[in-house]
Amino acid sequence: DGDGNYLSGSVIQYCQVSYAGYGEQSYSAAIQVETSAPFIDHCQISHNKGGGIYTQTPASIRISNSTINHSSRFGNSYDQNGGGIIVYGGSATISNNILTNNQAYQRAGAITVFSNDAPTLIIGNTITDNEATGNGSGAGGIHISANQATVTIKDNVIRDNNGSAGYGGGAGGIKVTSNNAEVV
Repeated sequence: DGDGNYLSGSVIQYCQVSYAGYGEQSYSAAIQVETSAPFIDHCQISHNKGGGIYTQTPASIRISNSTINHSSRFGNSYDQNGGGIIVYGGSATISNNILTNNQAYQRAGAITVFSNDAPTLIIGNTITDNEATGNGSGAGGIHISANQATVTIKDNVIRDNNGSAGYGGGAGGIKVTSNNAEVV
């Protein structure tokens, strides 16, 4: 609602997910969400293979007040992207989280927003010491690409992240590519 209360849908709250995922699979993660919109709040998501949170076409997922660290998405494939959080399609609000020491082969070590068709808000997060190590198109912090709707990045602390060098060039903090929408 207008006050920020979550009124419907599933809630994943005060949880701990560690040592999950199955590594080099293209679409795996400790928490995997498809065509639904849970509220993920106050969770500790750490030491996972395949990434921390993977969402595909969420209606309006909210990820808040959580710590996502030491999660990785590796392999030698273009699909290996988004070590901490990947939002693929749909929309999201990602707020007041700590994302640190996450790694991905492609796109972003911390947060990847790809092919979204509704507004996405990334606000009040601390994003540090993340890395994208692949073929040169990655960002350590946030990677925004191929979106059809506005992505707002506001009031985040983004520092000491590393992007890969090479084809397309990497970025430590934020990288925006092939975007059809406004990034504010």
